[in-house]
Amino acid sequence: MVDLCSKYPSLSNCIDWSGFGFEKRNAIDSTLWIGSKQANTPCHFDTYGYNLVAQIFGSKRWIMFDPNDSKFMYSTRIPFEESTVYSQINIKYPDLKKYPLFSKVSPYVVDLEPGDILYVPHHWWHYVESLTDSISINTWVEMKQIDNFSRLKEILSKTIIQGLMESNFIDIDSWINKLESYSSQNENIDLIKSCIESLKNENDLEKDEPKNFITLLESNENFNYFVKQISFNDFMSLYATECVEMVSKHSVAYKDMKSLKEICLTK
Repeated sequence: MVDLCSKYPSLSNCIDWSGFGFEKRNAIDSTLWIGSKQANTPCHFDTYGYNLVAQIFGSKRWIMFDPNDSKFMYSTRIPFEESTVYSQINIKYPDLKKYPLFSKVSPYVVDLEPGDILYVPHHWWHYVESLTDSISINTWVEMKQIDNFSRLKEILSKTIIQGLMESNFIDIDSWINKLESYSSQNENIDLIKSCIESLKNENDLEKDEPKNFITLLESNENFNYFVKQISFNDFMSLYATECVEMVSKHSVAYKDMKSLKEICLTK
């Protein structure tokens, strides 16, 4: 609603999240969702923060999955969209022959009616469908230290995927979401450096000992799935695995980005 509030400033205070402890959070920090019956959002989780959703009109169904079910969700980063990790599965009509592990998940189903507020915890998967014509408003709440680390994972994921695609001359429309802005690999590397410096300054990472941050990221929740379960054809899947193995063999210290840059730019 940022654009709407910039055009009509008086609307900024039409939404008030202070009842949840956010005194200064208003319409500028919110998103308006309007959908017709059966409109839906594919199953995904948001990499940053957590989510508060207020149902204003109509009914909306949320099917949610604990992050512990991630190994059963067949995650994909293609097409790439920063801050969003999608599942390959059609949640309403899952193909259990193609995605057999999905049978092991434990879904939570919540139907929102006008006046209901839903808290969506950090990294919870969710599929959302309007049961009727529907209006809802949400706000994504930042989790500063966790989000800063997630930003590093996101730009590193993009850098690896982009290196794979561009080195094989795969059209950009095939691997990046149409709403996602394109950045060069040099820009990506600069963002990686910036993220690491921010984390170092906040003492989220140890300053006194250079580490292989690839290994650090792989040990963090779900990163293996981001990289190893890129869903495209078999050849590219094998190539992705080869690239990840190459990256893993390089010990990249905070002050040395050259090796990572070379890996991501060339096969």
